[in-house]
Amino acid sequence: MRPTTVEYLDENQLVWDEPPMSKREIANLARERWLRVVAALKDRPGEWAIVARKPTRQHLNTGSVVERLGPDFQVASRVVDGEGRLYARYNPATETEGA
Repeated sequence: MRPTTVEYLDENQLVWDEPPMSKREIANLARERWLRVVAALKDRPGEWAIVARKPTRQHLNTGSVVERLGPDFQVASRVVDGEGRLYARYNPATETEGA
């Protein structure tokens, strides 16, 4: 296999553009978003909230959301009017059961 040649651009060929986010930056944003979701759910214990939506007639996967939220949360998947919805709520009773 031949090595590929790098094409270095002259100053009049430069393309001005921001680099896309790295995988680490994307993961950090996702983690920060879930921390905000957890805080919002804890502010209203026992109340269900839609945490994800997808235009599909299939139920959304709840497993990965349960892992992100933790054992003190309940998660349910429903299809409503052709839209897959993922619901979650903070259940403080679960937290005190082991105490």
